Amino acid sequence: MSTTELRTGLLQQIEQADEKLLRVISSVLDAVKTEYTEQEDQELTDAEINALPAPPWAKKQTVTERNQELMEADAACDRGEFVTLEALQEEAASW
Repeated sequence: MSTTELRTGLLQQIEQADEKLLRVISSVLDAVKTEYTEQEDQELTDAEINALPAPPWAKKQTVTERNQELMEADAACDRGEFVTLEALQEEAASW
């Protein structure tokens, strides 16, 4: 479940919750808030970073696969299949 899906599901549950459940949720959040923010300020060690699971979209590639992907991307650039920085900035300005 993605963060967005989790957030959406929690918000739906909160919207439907009665006062008693809202107070329980509030108490739980208050209890873990301090601990969470203290941990957030600490940097991860290299070992902790290496122990993190790879994201679902990432997969190990062989050198051949990586080189093929790079050659395809280079060919796409040669064909003009790219977006310039100026075009990105214009698009972002319209947001």
